[in-house]
Amino acid sequence: MRHSFSPRAMRAALIGTIALAALGAPGMASATVFVLTARDVVVDPPAPLFTSATVSGTLTLSDLILPGESFGSSSVTDFAFDFGGIKATLADARADIFPGPVQVFGTRSLDGKSFSVFDLRFGLPPSVKGCSFVCAGQIVINSPIGPADPSNFIALDDLAGDTLSVISSFTPTFSRLAPGVPEPATWTMLLIGVFGLGGVLRRTRSRDQSALRPSTGVSG
Repeated sequence: MRHSFSPRAMRAALIGTIALAALGAPGMASATVFVLTARDVVVDPPAPLFTSATVSGTLTLSDLILPGESFGSSSVTDFAFDFGGIKATLADARADIFPGPVQVFGTRSLDGKSFSVFDLRFGLPPSVKGCSFVCAGQIVINSPIGPADPSNFIALDDLAGDTLSVISSFTPTFSRLAPGVPEPATWTMLLIGVFGLGGVLRRTRSRDQSALRPSTGVSG
């Protein structure tokens, strides 16, 4: 027994498929962005490598980490910080061999909007501008690993030490970034799906009309 599906049913099925695909698209990845702000930034002069006395950036955490849960390095999917004008990214930190692998330990706050505990320690490779000799830093919030350790960053671009630049301390705060609109890649996928849906329905309608059109042939 053959089952026929109306264009309306096909449209509903295809729209549902597109919606499910969109939810799994890279542009809608299951991760939360936290914004780093820093106050009481102390820069030790002369700090020639720094172009500002500010610390800022973002960190992306997997949504698998629920409010109140602790997490490690594997749950941090990205970060991009600015220390006085020197850029520090997770990709660069992972490429560094000194002081070693990126170390992260933290606990998401009970309301999920920040971190009640956070300890990030990293180095940057010589390929990063201003880090020919060494760049290393740490961001610490109520850390049980080193509760007395301040958040800081050091950069040195020469062996003689003439470029030594140090942010000796700052007070960090992370706050969850409000969810935004889907990324352009997601919109592109959705539009492709919609246009594809229209094409399928037009072809289906055309076939149905051809099947219903009476034959004009003459039988002898």
